[in-house]
Amino acid sequence: MRFFPVYVALLLLAITVPGCTQAVEEEVEIDKAVQEEAAMKAFNEMSEQWSAAANAGDVDAIAALLTDDCIRMNPDIPILEGKEAAVGRLRAFHKENDVQDHKLVIVEVRLAGDWAYVRGTVTSVVTPKTTGEPMTRSSKWVEIRELQPDGSWKISRTIHNRSAPLPVAPE
Repeated sequence: MRFFPVYVALLLLAITVPGCTQAVEEEVEIDKAVQEEAAMKAFNEMSEQWSAAANAGDVDAIAALLTDDCIRMNPDIPILEGKEAAVGRLRAFHKENDVQDHKLVIVEVRLAGDWAYVRGTVTSVVTPKTTGEPMTRSSKWVEIRELQPDGSWKISRTIHNRSAPLPVAPE
């Protein structure tokens, strides 16, 4: 009879542990859903900030969205390594062109802890200041974003290419 309390304790443990495991799994799923929702909100806000800054020619506002060690792989130019190189290229582009109707659309997001893969499209009307002839551009892009210690997200790696080639001037 002295073993009876041990058997009761083991029985109670066997009954309650599966319920605790389920509660922990549900909590993890809820935490993941909350994290995904917060990330999507942040990513959509980043897209809106980038588009507003591009339309205004505000390179400093765009630069605030990049990590210091960012890498950008733009079409038809060498890889831009580091924020300074990326911002320099953005400044040159906006010095030469006016941008209107810039719109980023997120198509896919995958979270992996403090990192996220984000894929989307972008359209804009770019008017070279030398010609004044507006061109509609559309591109597709992939970014890797990094969660910062302050809880914000920044763009760490980007590659994009045009959805259609740029028009070629007749010879």
